[in-house]
Amino acid sequence: MKNNQSPTEIYSALLTLTKPQPSNEEKPTEIKLPKEVITHIYLYLHDTIIHENNTKYIEKRINSITNIKELFTFHKNDLPHPKNITIKELRKQIDKELSVRSHILKFSHYCCSGKGLVYKYHTHKLPTSLRYI
Repeated sequence: MKNNQSPTEIYSALLTLTKPQPSNEEKPTEIKLPKEVITHIYLYLHDTIIHENNTKYIEKRINSITNIKELFTFHKNDLPHPKNITIKELRKQIDKELSVRSHILKFSHYCCSGKGLVYKYHTHKLPTSLRYI
């Protein structure tokens, strides 16, 4: 998926593939699927859609970092689907994205009563201890 579509938009698009209500037509022009099949396909894809939307948002935020010497904060509630990820999973995903992009930002501490993450500029010259709250 190239853009962030809500699960509702994707489900609506899938519903266009369903069988129409019975009509007076004798020959249907297209073969369509029953609504139950479309619903099953959607439920199968639902978690993947949400994960991809959250991942794209995280990547966009990381790519928007302009000054690595400033604190980088990320709050779980900023995600398009915050209920579908824990703060620990979010931290793991951000750490992974930062390591792929060779950033020298490292996790510093949790903020906002455990709902946010703070990353700081980190050089490898002096060892620094990470603080976990």
